[in-house]
Amino acid sequence: NVYGPIGQDYIHVHHLIPFQSSSGSRVVDPVSDLRPVCANCHAIIHKKVPPYSIEEVKGFVQNRIKI
Repeated sequence: NVYGPIGQDYIHVHHLIPFQSSSGSRVVDPVSDLRPVCANCHAIIHKKVPPYSIEEVKGFVQNRIKI
C-alpha cells in the first residue's frame, strides 16, 4: 500500500532457521521455515547475529522503539 502499484507482488522471504546454523546442505520446509516479510523489515531482522525475531521487529514498528 505504501509504494502503490510498483510494490505489488514484491516480498522478501526470511528463513527462521539461519543457514549459518547448519553445516552442509539441508532441505528447507517452506511451511515451517519461511516467512514473508517486507524488504525493510528483512534488513532490520538481520541487523544482529543471531537475527531479531519477526515478533521483535513487529514490536519495534508498533512501539517505535529506537534500535
